[in-house]
Amino acid sequence: FKGYTPNFTLQEDDIRAIQALYGGKPSKSFSSPLSNSIETYQAVSKQMAPSVKSSNKNSALCHDPQFDAIITIDDDTYIFKGI
Repeated sequence: FKGYTPNFTLQEDDIRAIQALYGGKPSKSFSSPLSNSIETYQAVSKQMAPSVKSSNKNSALCHDPQFDAIITIDDDTYIFKGI
């Protein structure tokens, strides 16, 4: 897994291959009929999980905003970071 590369650009042959599979760029932009609608939700209070003290060995991981993957399963969030 290469991770994120800022300002990455595809090579021309990759662009042609993708367009052959999915079609070219649309000539006109379109607007979804729902694009102007606004949805509101009522705030829900959730009890916070107790904080867990980290060891000095892993404390730097909590201060680094870069990670490789994130997933939420059953209201628990897991963050994965390669070494």
